[in-house]
Amino acid sequence: MINSPLVTPQSLPDIILMDIQLPEVDGFQIIRHLKLHPLWKNVPTIAIAIAVWLLVPMPTSASL
Repeated sequence: MINSPLVTPQSLPDIILMDIQLPEVDGFQIIRHLKLHPLWKNVPTIAIAIAVWLLVPMPTSASL
């Protein structure tokens, strides 16, 4: 996709939000690959990591 003939300077996104915890590939590797490409290197990139936590009620002092 990075080297696709369909990608032109006019079709590039304004910004990239990159999940760094992808299941099959390291998001940082993709960012490094993008920054080496002359067409993609100037597109601002924000690396994000989303963690989903199970919300468990904390005990109160009355329940201890």
